[in-house]
Amino acid sequence: MQKLIKSSHFSVFLTLLGLVLLGLSACSDKTQLLQQNSSVSFNQDFNPPLLDILWVLDDRSQFYSAPGRANIIEEAKKFFTRLDGSTTSYQMGFITADMLNAQGRLQPVANPVILRKSVGTLEQRVNLFSSLLTQVAFNGKTGGLNKAFEATQIALNSSFRPRANVPLVLVFMSDSDDHSQVPAGETAVSYYSRLFLAKKDNNRELLKVYSINYERLAAGQTINTSNRCVTMYNAEIDLPGFQDRFFQLAQNVGGDIGGICSAFSSKISLQGLKLRTLPKRFKLETIVQESTLRVYVSINGEEVTGLSWTFDSATNEIVFSEAPPEGARIDVTYLAR
Repeated sequence: MQKLIKSSHFSVFLTLLGLVLLGLSACSDKTQLLQQNSSVSFNQDFNPPLLDILWVLDDRSQFYSAPGRANIIEEAKKFFTRLDGSTTSYQMGFITADMLNAQGRLQPVANPVILRKSVGTLEQRVNLFSSLLTQVAFNGKTGGLNKAFEATQIALNSSFRPRANVPLVLVFMSDSDDHSQVPAGETAVSYYSRLFLAKKDNNRELLKVYSINYERLAAGQTINTSNRCVTMYNAEIDLPGFQDRFFQLAQNVGGDIGGICSAFSSKISLQGLKLRTLPKRFKLETIVQESTLRVYVSINGEEVTGLSWTFDSATNEIVFSEAPPEGARIDVTYLAR
């Protein structure tokens, strides 16, 4: 009888042990399943091409009756159209290089205009731009010297304040050199480069300068209305002491240059106006077993193919060879280490 009881107890023990082991096995399987199902998702940023654009125009009297005035306006309209097409949202202002009367105020002074892409159709915006350019760029009520850099710095501090983290584009249009005042011991290009970059927290990727001006004559080239379409004789570029400040500024901070008498609208590159770089690296918070990583990139549920990636174990990051496109969803599954 006693043996039967012991046998019964032993049987119960084995049954209980089996249940415990089964439970542990189930927990292990469940843990394994949970680990296999661990995942994280990232949403790739949108890169809205926002721009702040300030045109700085030489409005001295010679522009009003310049032989090349019609071409300058037409090329400026084309350049504006390209700027308009490069962004989904912008604010665009106009100032003059005049520090006698205008002093960095938005134009027209009596009714300042900020042009935005939300204003009408492209044709209406082009017509408005042309109207503003005709009114603003060419008048006889200005100082004798071009002080575009000074006027720009004043405008950026007052009438046209750049928005945070938005690329700033400065477009200088003139047939002369800049004569802005500079502190002793400074050059105009280095001094104003520093001031303009400071408006973008010294991030060169957020500032572009386009300078449209006279170009130097080639060897044997004579002066005529095709290469001196505003001031024909005694243009500052042909006189001793010309510093070429506008072109140097564009080249110093990053941008492009074009000849004011040529088809400058097609020669100035607008590459780089989408200045925010989309991320290629996505950091995981959990230490993972690298061999278990699976990455799936999609847009609106459709897989994005052609993207390759590696895993940087030192930083625990998924690293793509090229950035996933705007708005993409990056799903990462893994087994935790």
